Amino acid sequence: MLDRGTYSLELTDLGFNQNPYTSEEGHYSVAATVCSGGSIARCYVLTATPQSGSPQVDDTRCTAFILHSNGSKTAEGSDELNCW
Repeated sequence: MLDRGTYSLELTDLGFNQNPYTSEEGHYSVAATVCSGGSIARCYVLTATPQSGSPQVDDTRCTAFILHSNGSKTAEGSDELNCW
């Protein structure tokens, strides 16, 4: 829980209505995972991926947006350096 200085892999623990969370427009699914080499007590990674049926599915330049608990942003796709 954010107000207790800890992290959770369950987005419903943070007040979202589902896990993984689907954006309001239905374009992206957002999931939380533990960062590489870490534990959920120390860090997390949020990954947004296009939902089936969304126009974003056809965007091969940016196929996933990734936000790390340290504030760094990365992406996947054929033009990942220009996604954010």
